[in-house]
Amino acid sequence: MLSTAGPDVTIIDGTHSGNVVIFQGGETHDALLSGFTIRGGFAPEDSAHPKGDGILIAGASPAIADNDIVDNVACAGAGLEAFSGSPHIRHNHIHGNRSSCIDFGAGEVVGLGLDAKNGHSQAVRFDATGAVALESEVTSLDDWKLQLANGVNDSGVIIGSGKRTDGQHAFMLVPD
Repeated sequence: MLSTAGPDVTIIDGTHSGNVVIFQGGETHDALLSGFTIRGGFAPEDSAHPKGDGILIAGASPAIADNDIVDNVACAGAGLEAFSGSPHIRHNHIHGNRSSCIDFGAGEVVGLGLDAKNGHSQAVRFDATGAVALESEVTSLDDWKLQLANGVNDSGVIIGSGKRTDGQHAFMLVPD
């Protein structure tokens, strides 16, 4: 879907009744969402989709560009949640989203991406240029392999899961 009038005029409002936009059918980069305001997503923690209440991407790889993603509430990934896919997320303005849980998942977008070199999952954050592997931004990983970022709070603290030599663990990255 491509808005010809832009996000100031073309608004998709979820009226606080669940996810606003969902990609979960294996969509490819040919599926484009561009030029909209995505707002009003809400789902409580115990709902079927408590994450990604602005935009939820699950097992899909759409192109999300030039949108204003605002005023969504979710347990995690309030503005946008992406996992099990390789979406192209570029030039979106993501702001004013908030968490309904433990103050995670509001401002920035985090999730799971696939390493192009080996096909393994990796924890990522998204910025205006696309996905950035979290491992590339951490100075000391020891024996960690960061696999999935679940949420980020307004202070930049990121939580997720990964592997160490002794098994699967949760992680919390705290900025300097």
